[in-house]
Amino acid sequence: MAGEKKCSSGMSGMPLLFLCLAVLQLTPSLLRAQTLPPPVEGNLHIVAIMAEFQPDDNRFTSGNGTFEPGAIPYLENPGTSVDALPHNRAYFESHLEFVSNYYRRMSDSRLSISYTVLPDVYRLPEPMENYTDTGTDPELTPLARLVTDAWSLVAGSGDLPLEEFSQGDIRTAFVIFHAGIGRDIKLTGTTLDRTPQDIPSVYLDRDALSSLLADPSFTGIPIDNGSVIVNNSLIIPRTQTRAGTDVTGNRFLVPLSINGMLAAQLGSHLGLPDLFNTETGESGIGRFGLMDGASIFAYNGLFPPALSAWEKIRLGWAEPIELAYSESATLTLPADAPGLSQRIYKIPISSGEYFLIENRHRDPLGNGITLTIRKPDGSVATATFTNSDEAFVNQEPGFDALLEAGVIEDVSHFDFALPGGLDRSNPESPEPVELNGGILIWHIDEAVIREKEPENAINNDPDRRGVKLMEADGAQDIGRRVAIGLSENPVNGSPYDFWWSGNNATVVSAGGQFTLYQNRFGPDTTPDNSSHAGTPSPFELLNFSDNIPEAAFEIAPADPFPNLYQLIDSRENFPLTVRMNRSDAYYSAYPLSMIPFDTGGRERFVMPGTNGFLIYDPVTSGFTADPVSYTSGLQPLLYDSGNRLATAGLPSGTQEPGTLLLFDLTTPEITTETVLDLPESPAWISESEGRQIDLGGTVFRYNYAGDQLLEDENGFIRRSAESTGYQALISGSSLVLRYPGGSESFNLNQSEPNERLHPGVIRTDDNRVYFYLLTGNRLSVYSPDDNYRTERILYTGDAFSRPAIADIDKDGLPDFVLTDQENNLMTAINLNGTTMNGFPVYPPEGYRLHGTPLAADVNADGVQNLIASADNGFSSVLFAYTSDGAPTEGFPLTVGPVAVPGSAPVYPAISGPYLAAFGDGGDLKVWLFENMRDVLWPSAYGTENNNKISGFTGASDVQAPQFGLLNRNETYNWPNPARDETMLRYQTSNPAEIVITITSISGRKVYSETIRSRGGLPEEHRIDTSGWASGAYFARITAESSQQKESKTVSIAIVK
Repeated sequence: MAGEKKCSSGMSGMPLLFLCLAVLQLTPSLLRAQTLPPPVEGNLHIVAIMAEFQPDDNRFTSGNGTFEPGAIPYLENPGTSVDALPHNRAYFESHLEFVSNYYRRMSDSRLSISYTVLPDVYRLPEPMENYTDTGTDPELTPLARLVTDAWSLVAGSGDLPLEEFSQGDIRTAFVIFHAGIGRDIKLTGTTLDRTPQDIPSVYLDRDALSSLLADPSFTGIPIDNGSVIVNNSLIIPRTQTRAGTDVTGNRFLVPLSINGMLAAQLGSHLGLPDLFNTETGESGIGRFGLMDGASIFAYNGLFPPALSAWEKIRLGWAEPIELAYSESATLTLPADAPGLSQRIYKIPISSGEYFLIENRHRDPLGNGITLTIRKPDGSVATATFTNSDEAFVNQEPGFDALLEAGVIEDVSHFDFALPGGLDRSNPESPEPVELNGGILIWHIDEAVIREKEPENAINNDPDRRGVKLMEADGAQDIGRRVAIGLSENPVNGSPYDFWWSGNNATVVSAGGQFTLYQNRFGPDTTPDNSSHAGTPSPFELLNFSDNIPEAAFEIAPADPFPNLYQLIDSRENFPLTVRMNRSDAYYSAYPLSMIPFDTGGRERFVMPGTNGFLIYDPVTSGFTADPVSYTSGLQPLLYDSGNRLATAGLPSGTQEPGTLLLFDLTTPEITTETVLDLPESPAWISESEGRQIDLGGTVFRYNYAGDQLLEDENGFIRRSAESTGYQALISGSSLVLRYPGGSESFNLNQSEPNERLHPGVIRTDDNRVYFYLLTGNRLSVYSPDDNYRTERILYTGDAFSRPAIADIDKDGLPDFVLTDQENNLMTAINLNGTTMNGFPVYPPEGYRLHGTPLAADVNADGVQNLIASADNGFSSVLFAYTSDGAPTEGFPLTVGPVAVPGSAPVYPAISGPYLAAFGDGGDLKVWLFENMRDVLWPSAYGTENNNKISGFTGASDVQAPQFGLLNRNETYNWPNPARDETMLRYQTSNPAEIVITITSISGRKVYSETIRSRGGLPEEHRIDTSGWASGAYFARITAESSQQKESKTVSIAIVK
């Protein structure tokens, strides 16, 4: 009749719908841990019920909430062959048969699935709208009530076949098939019927139900007096098919099956986390695995692709073969196909970060895909499609008419759901190109997985996914919003994301089209093989074969920075504990560090842990002997010219004697030479003159030459090295500075026995000696310029590292480089306490610096490089900056995953041209820097192995700056613009009077001060600008001595 709007399952406006479906509204599964520990084997039994709601006429839900005829009119007229009516017990059994076949094939028959669908429909006590929540961040508590209401009805019915269960059987999954449509597609901005009060599809495990029900004692819903416990539930709709109205007013259907959703939610029960972005619903891995919306709705939900390599390994159904890349090799890579045994390769970056390589083929036998369909009358039909059947392959409008009505129970090859088909885009090619898959490369970051899995957010950060596909086309567009639909949509994965020799992918940008693909994956390709920290990996994969069932490729070593370094050793599971708790009071004050040393010109490292030590030889990349173990230890001390090693137990805080352990390193096997019960050291042990070991923080010393315990008659408990009559000493509350011809004393305030407190000496090349004092909250120096009478405070803070003491600007004077954990920066300061040019430096976003920087010229360019440890909660890395604060090329270096956030590894060291570093989980990396020279600070404890941490500076090899009295280049303020304060910087050649006058732009004087400069080094003066108004100001700096007077005006901007 005229004006009647007819319903059809396809329409010309379908691309508009696909635009809206680019982002799915998936509800993350709520599971706290892997339900079945791998390997997942044996039988899994599924118990399913059909649940409906109290009838309603709510326009915000799909249908009337029941399974009654006419409940969802569009399923009957016009209807669709996808998940066709009737939705009865046999219909749901067919869907469970599908997942049974899927997991039997994915597990290679290691897992079998049996199932029972109860015959009755259970009507819940409330309408559908009461079991769901709406809004941008909906509550899931109503879903927990749905679960308890549904299974409580079953418990009261006596319908459950109890003989199929055993109490507490964790191998039982419980499924609720409910009336209505799943709220799993984003409806906003579409022309689909708006039904925001539909029920989202979700998996809830016991812990999730306990949390949502606010019942910590919840163990499940008991049936038959507890002989069966329902402790999980999959909530699945009767169908996903939706209706809408196009722009011309015609009604249409989007036929969507529940097969993909059911398979994914069962994957959650087995222990697979969601791999889509659970905050936005955007794709995380595309159509290349199961646990992603793109795969759940692959072929409109009819069947998902096979599990990805990581998913199979996670469930214990595959074991990767680890590849070495020290030599070139050609490798074959069979896909999962008839007559072939799938192979997965693993290339480690560290113990927790690696690449997986697998071969996936859509059509290994060349005969397309055969679908097995259970028809409503119970009979079975089959349908076969090839890539030439483009209406099916591309799910074109009306493609469901190609299928017999019913439920797909099986398919011949699940990977036909991978992106692919016929490519007709090349007008110069007479025949279309058949795209059937190829090699996939996955970047796996176990630290991200471990940290984010409890909140089910493994792939929520697009820049650091736990499971990431390295897209061969270089676009990295999976999960990016684009105006294309569910089918061949780059946001859900592209056929050109595979690696194969014929890949001619082009990337479109504002400047036109270009090709990034090189049939090679390495440090300099797009995408590249860098770790998540940005360190290129020392290998490349190349010469990928065509996309064939048994593919091949080559692996070869690759030096990303051949003129800078080589990674000569990378190992996991270091046999000692190399992790320190950064909040631990003792290790914060006296951290463990590797010790560089050499014997007979051969570089080596002492590698300590909290429970022992090893000697490492970088020349052979091996350990010289078995590990030496002890319960707990301080920073070891190399003594007796490096032939022996001493350590002591951690301070217990009691009056009990401590233990001093002495080891002989000259024997092939390290032997325990002496075990002494001595007063315990609350600080650390060090070697003094006269072949004596100081027990820091006590008045005792052990003379190892005479095997005597000596007591300091003056009560000194901490001692610096003695340098030609210069020595700093600390008694209970006093600092004493001794120098030839006199001494000076200062009062100290120390609150805790093991609070960081260390005196040291610094000698310059011209034999000037400075003293320094390091406490828990300040760094000070004492200068020979005034005979050590004045404490000059260089730095203060509540959490900064021991400094590296080195002449990094080559002016012949010591500089101090440290990291400040409170402010997350690395800074360099001179003897005046002035921040050096280019500092402070801050790590990239998300990273935290810690530990003492190392100082060396790593590339022989004559510039010192400052190497600092850092982590971002996932990876431990080394950053490096030049002496003027610029990043050093070739860094950061990835060390390993962070095993325990908030911890720190034993700190790194440099021995000769070798740099060695730990990750806190036991990863060890060693690099050879062949051009390294001028190692000025090789470890946290300095250049000598006596643990005295003395500083030495060499002769200056640069010319002094040429200026008169005031160095105009060093006269400025920072920051500029400023807000509440600014630092006015200046440098004079000699001591001078400095007059500072600051006026506003109108000429009004707002500040004046007269101070004295020390001369020689840059100095800074802090100015409080918190009370100044926004605007421009002019600072006149005048320096005057007895012979000269010079000035400079600088502009200061204040922005509030």
